[in-house]
Amino acid sequence: MTLASPIILYPVHPRGRGGRAAVQCIGVQRRATAEPLRWGNEQAPGCPVPGVPAWATRTITGWRLDRSRLVTVTAVVAPGVPILDTSTDPLPGDQDDGHPDSAQEAGPAA
Repeated sequence: MTLASPIILYPVHPRGRGGRAAVQCIGVQRRATAEPLRWGNEQAPGCPVPGVPAWATRTITGWRLDRSRLVTVTAVVAPGVPILDTSTDPLPGDQDDGHPDSAQEAGPAA
């Protein structure tokens, strides 16, 4: 049985912006047996989980991630794929305003 590759949510402090404001990123941890990507196989900068290549990540800027929808869609189209949220601090756009994307989601998408 092959384990599912988790979706990783993590914050990074981009250089050039004073390093203060965290930016949310999303990535996929690839299986050790996966073929290398055409480019971007180096570890994603700032990602605390090993095996997440730079080309398998995206910064979340200019849009808001609705975590509850991510969990719901993942459960339907990729059951068993865990979502690992490594964020420890609130991120930009993550106010406790009662919207579904305000809830921190972690663990398996079930």
